[in-house]
Amino acid sequence: MSNSTQRKMVKTIQVRATIEEKANLKSRADAFGISLGQLVRDTIFRTQPKSVTDQKSICALANARAELGRVGGLLKGLLVGTFPNSHQFDKGYAQDLLRQVEAAQIDVVAAVKTLVGKS
Repeated sequence: MSNSTQRKMVKTIQVRATIEEKANLKSRADAFGISLGQLVRDTIFRTQPKSVTDQKSICALANARAELGRVGGLLKGLLVGTFPNSHQFDKGYAQDLLRQVEAAQIDVVAAVKTLVGKS
């Protein structure tokens, strides 16, 4: 690192770590031939943290998918006659609803993949 760069880096950021964690980080920095500080800077500045909003959205979508699964299970139960009076329910309507639930589950999975950056 040049002297001009060192003069600009005047602020210290302290992070608590176990003895083992510090040794591991130092070992990794040595393996790359860089300082521990440079390893930390490279790691932090090249990482995009997930926002709390994204994490909450992913949880909400996961819950929606689970609920769709429960509704789909109930519809399948109607179709096979598991419940009393199942025979009175329009099976064509139940099959259409089941297709809609399955399509909604696919949409939920696609939305989660978009949020986590996997298309």
